[in-house]
Amino acid sequence: METLNKRQINWEFISFLIFCALIVLLPIFLWPLEALPFAASKAFLLYFGVSLAFFFWLLSCLQKGEIKIPKSLLLLSVVLVVVVWLISSLFSGNASFSLIGRGYEIGTFSFFLFLSLALFLISLIFQSEKRGVIFYFLIFISALVAFLFQFFHTLFGVNIIPFNIF
Repeated sequence: METLNKRQINWEFISFLIFCALIVLLPIFLWPLEALPFAASKAFLLYFGVSLAFFFWLLSCLQKGEIKIPKSLLLLSVVLVVVVWLISSLFSGNASFSLIGRGYEIGTFSFFLFLSLALFLISLIFQSEKRGVIFYFLIFISALVAFLFQFFHTLFGVNIIPFNIF
């Protein structure tokens, strides 16, 4: 019986690309709506990006037929902090606000859970030296773009970002 060598989609690479986009977009991303604060747009982008990257990473694990989780004390300690945060949120005076909040606060369990998931995925996806260099290069590029926005706005009064929100 002849088997066909079909080209498989590299789902892990798609997760890598999503994280690259998040690294570049999060520092400079804003969604100027009057109904939502600026922090909400960044939080929603983070939630969406991490969820999408996690979904594609799960597809990659299904495609490979295995899940490799690095043995790291840092990841174990993050899991323990997440469990303690969950317990603390459940026993707080306002459990629903401590767990989810309004959706974009940084002091809620859901936000910390997504950041922990991002840490876990980054530790898996950015393991090679080449990807690590790309990671730091993208952080540098994003910081440079944010600096240039602020530099031209402060010195020359140029509004690069539309809607004159700053």
